[in-house]
Amino acid sequence: MISYQIVGQGVPIVFIHGLALDRTSMRDFFEPLLKGSGWKRYYVDLPGMGNSPGTPQADVQTVLAALVTFIKAQLDNEKFVVCGRSFGGYLASFLTKTFGSQIRGIFLTCPVVKAHKEERVLAQHVTKPFGTVNYISHKEFKTDFFSNER
Repeated sequence: MISYQIVGQGVPIVFIHGLALDRTSMRDFFEPLLKGSGWKRYYVDLPGMGNSPGTPQADVQTVLAALVTFIKAQLDNEKFVVCGRSFGGYLASFLTKTFGSQIRGIFLTCPVVKAHKEERVLAQHVTKPFGTVNYISHKEFKTDFFSNER
C-alpha cells in the first residue's frame, strides 16, 4: 500500500521522491511552482518511506511493483506525466517501459541512470577552495537556528 496526497485538478503528474525521503521532499519544492496550474499532482511515499508501510522484501522490484499497482489503481488507462528525483528517477525510467504510450512525458532530477557503481562513468572529482569559512559560536548557532526571535 502506498500513502499519497493529491493536489489540484487536470493532467496527472506522479511525483516519485528519492531514497530515504518522503513525498514532502517533492511536494514542498514543486507546489509553489505548480499551484493553480491545471496539473493534478500525485505525491507518493514509496514503500517503507514516509507514511507507506514497509514490505518484507525491500528491493527495487518490490518497490516498483507497488508503484505500478498504485498507478493502475489511481489512473487506470489515463495518460500521465511522471517526475522522479534520484532513486525516484530510476523508478520512473522503468515506468516508461511498463506504461509505454500512457506516459505523456518524463521529468527527472538527479536521476540514477546506472545503479551499479562499477557501471557508472563519472568525471574525476576536483575540489576547488574558494575562501575561508567563518565558524559561528555555539551561542550564535542556538540563537540563529533555535530561536523564534528574528
